[in-house]
Amino acid sequence: WATALLMSSRTEGLPGVALEALAAGIPVVAPDVGGVGDIVRTGETGILVVASDERALAEGIVSLAANPGDRAAFGAAGRELVGSGYLFEHSFERYRQQLGGLIDGDRPVIAR
Repeated sequence: WATALLMSSRTEGLPGVALEALAAGIPVVAPDVGGVGDIVRTGETGILVVASDERALAEGIVSLAANPGDRAAFGAAGRELVGSGYLFEHSFERYRQQLGGLIDGDRPVIAR
């Protein structure tokens, strides 16, 4: 098992690797780039740091390594977050709603 996932990306969309870690109950330490902040929430599912702040990344991973209670709580919250809206079935349904209208000749429905 991993203690945490450390991402050091300088650019990102919505990172699948972070979703996979959270789904497995593994907290994430990552920079606030792209869509990372949508799923990595400091004090909830992991630790989000300012982009390009290597010291903050290191401090985040050390903090999680030293605090098993935080790891467990963040892991449970991560599993819940992914299960509530980031499973394949949820994504597929959103795409179907958006693209379905194009097939029928209508405008797609934009779900937010």
